[in-house]
Amino acid sequence: KELSRAFKVVRGDIKHLQWSPPSKFERRTIKYWVDERDVVPLQVALLKHLPILEFHGDDADANQDNSLITSVYLENASFEAYHARLHREQGATLVRCRWYGGGDPVNVFLERKTHHESWSTEKSVKERCRVTRDDAAMLVSSLMPTNIAGDENLAREIYEREIDARRMSACLMTRYRRVAFQRDESNEIRISLDTELRWQ
Repeated sequence: KELSRAFKVVRGDIKHLQWSPPSKFERRTIKYWVDERDVVPLQVALLKHLPILEFHGDDADANQDNSLITSVYLENASFEAYHARLHREQGATLVRCRWYGGGDPVNVFLERKTHHESWSTEKSVKERCRVTRDDAAMLVSSLMPTNIAGDENLAREIYEREIDARRMSACLMTRYRRVAFQRDESNEIRISLDTELRWQ
């Protein structure tokens, strides 16, 4: 982070308000595998153009390792969501619960990603709402909490249209460390570098 801050000074970046993640945004994603030997040179090259994104908010606990991301993906017995996403079908969705940091999560994000083909004139989007750990545990077990905190409308919609209608439950857990390179004032460009990927 110190090198990132040094490059910000060299570039003459203006200080901005603290960045906070949007609850819904359009996305276009390109992914690459990077050889482990190229990780550090890549980080240095990226820092010349984009700073490391520093998140300061409810989830930024100084006692936790906030570069650690854990996700639990929901799926049904026929792997319907997986196959639809793999074939990039119009309207394909995935549902997951995600939390940040190495400690016991207090807040979890329920997320739905929807893919749209270019001919549809719609943009691919990611929607998310904050839920408690207990509510997330019910959702990944195919149950709708009685009184959900946060954006209840989005949580209920994801539950009814995805989890319940498609008989989804917890299928895959991933965990990795992420460094995001992005300017505080804009969500237009983000480069995320994930390392130490584990799944079960």
